[in-house]
Amino acid sequence: MTAAVRNYVAVPFFDRVPPRVMDLVITTFDNIVERAQNKRDAYYFFATGVKQRQFEAPTFEEFADWHERVKIGLVERPHPSEVVQLTAVAGSAHPSPANATPERRVKQPHAIACALDLEAVGAERLRQAWAIVAAAHALNEAKLAAGYSPASITLDDTVLQQALTELLSAEANATVMDADVHMTAGNKLVDLLLGEGDADIDDKLVGCLTMDMQPELCRLLARSDANKSR
Repeated sequence: MTAAVRNYVAVPFFDRVPPRVMDLVITTFDNIVERAQNKRDAYYFFATGVKQRQFEAPTFEEFADWHERVKIGLVERPHPSEVVQLTAVAGSAHPSPANATPERRVKQPHAIACALDLEAVGAERLRQAWAIVAAAHALNEAKLAAGYSPASITLDDTVLQQALTELLSAEANATVMDADVHMTAGNKLVDLLLGEGDADIDDKLVGCLTMDMQPELCRLLARSDANKSR
């Protein structure tokens, strides 16, 4: 093993961003600052785009650190002039120097149009999520119409769970609140359920949470009782 290999230190992704993914950095930066996008959703969006451009994405831990620094204002927004726009080259998969179009720098005021339209990708994912949720609802309705009891149509589907999470996150991000208050998917979930004013939904919500979140509820209630006794 050579000394160079032994002494190799990986360069942090955000210290040397590939020019071809700089537009993803800008879009993700804006999502964090303007839409208060959480770490998990922002990482999924960013890492997917980076990998689709044949680059190695940063680890979640590295991204989470960058996300936190962006959120508290320690990272400056990259200038759009740093984005490299690749022009697709028609014809042979191995173009000759005569017909190859070189990379060129372009300046645009905000989001840069690129080979991969990430906004379209996000919209398509939401469309697919909605289709999954609508199909699950139609199946539930069909079962009820066929005479099955409501208790018998309970689903335990991880694909549906992911679709619901994506829709709730999108709804939360689209909800306008005070400048210092940001809606989360959890807020939106509870808001939708309790907004129905249905006792059965209320009972089911309490039943689920008092079973699945016992440590958190015990801690919060114990803290509340301690505050009252002071």
